[in-house]
Amino acid sequence: RTRRPTDDVIDTWGCASSSLFADELATALFLAEPAMLVSRFDYDFVRRHADGRVEWSANFPGEVFV
Repeated sequence: RTRRPTDDVIDTWGCASSSLFADELATALFLAEPAMLVSRFDYDFVRRHADGRVEWSANFPGEVFV
């Protein structure tokens, strides 16, 4: 733990069975790789990086404009 903010991931969004669970997963996405979380939990996500890259799950229930 560095107690420093991430400088790579700048935005995350999560969709899950409850808003609390979605918020927890969105927070985890700042530090954890989506593949690790998707293999353990049922949710969808969008993650935006400082360099402009955007990752999202195939079933994300929204539109991603890049």
